Amino acid sequence: MRKSLILPLALISPMALSKHNCSGTVSNVDVSSSGNVHVSISGVGDGNVLCSLESTMGYYKPESCKAVLSLALTAKMSGKNLRVYFENDTDTSCLKGNWRDFSSSGYQLYHLRIEG
Repeated sequence: MRKSLILPLALISPMALSKHNCSGTVSNVDVSSSGNVHVSISGVGDGNVLCSLESTMGYYKPESCKAVLSLALTAKMSGKNLRVYFENDTDTSCLKGNWRDFSSSGYQLYHLRIEG
C-alpha cells in the first residue's frame, strides 16, 4: 500500500505545491544601483524586487538572478506573460502593490516562468 502512495507524490511538480502564483505582461525591467532587479508585471504591481545581482536575496543567488533578469527581459521583448511563484504568500490576490520585495519572507519568490 505504501509504494502506491510514494510514486504519485514523487510525480507532483514543485510548482503545484506553491501557495500562490500570478502572471502578467512585463512593462518595465529595471536594475537599481544596488543591483536589485525590479520588474513591473501587469496585474501584480510595478517595480517589485525579484532578486539582486550583487547578493543573495531569498532563494536567488546573484548567479541565478542573472537568469531571472534574462527571463524578465525576454518576457518584456516577446510580449509573453511572466508567471511568478510564491512559497509563503498568504495573500492570494495577485495585485501585490508597488515596490515590494518578493524575496522577503512574506512572499518567498522561488520560481519564474515565461508562458506561451
